[in-house]
Amino acid sequence: MDIQKLEKNFKSGSVLFREGETNREMYIIHSGRVCIKKQIGGDELTLAIFGPGDFFGEMATLMNMPRSANAEVLDDSKLIVIDSKTFEEVTFKRPEIMLKIMNGLAKRILESNGIIEGLMLKDDFARIIHELLRLMEKGETEGDTGVRFPLTITELSKDMDIDISKVNEVLEQLNRTGVIVISDNSYINIMNPVKLRNYMDFLLQIEGEG
Repeated sequence: MDIQKLEKNFKSGSVLFREGETNREMYIIHSGRVCIKKQIGGDELTLAIFGPGDFFGEMATLMNMPRSANAEVLDDSKLIVIDSKTFEEVTFKRPEIMLKIMNGLAKRILESNGIIEGLMLKDDFARIIHELLRLMEKGETEGDTGVRFPLTITELSKDMDIDISKVNEVLEQLNRTGVIVISDNSYINIMNPVKLRNYMDFLLQIEGEG
């Protein structure tokens, strides 16, 4: 099967699907980025941002389930769109794609476990550092600038349901000690991953003793 025939171009701002819809396509990102969001109360929280090589929407295709969130294209993107019928044909003729999906699902389970671990932490300082470490694994390494990921302080506050003043306090403390730098384009750069992990180990020790 020629995968290129399944590729479609989407403009920035395009909504691929909304929560509750029953369309059954899954998507693999060839280029661009897609944001997965969920409405919780009056807030729309960002659950994930996917880039080239990532896939999403597979639960609707594999299990015929309604959409559990909204998917919006962040940049002009080229996506491989696979419906349930085509999925069976693709995975039969291109087993490497099924292997990639299985590996991706296993990775998401590990990420979910990481989120749960973070939610179990009692101290907001520890929760924020835990989240930065989790996001660091998905960030971009850029030479001497450490590891960075596109996340604003406001987004971090909403995603973690922690008051923005507390998030600011923690990030400013990490900035003063040279662990992170907030760049002008709202990227969080982790300059010293080892020191950040040491902070986490210390805080976990305190929680264990408390």
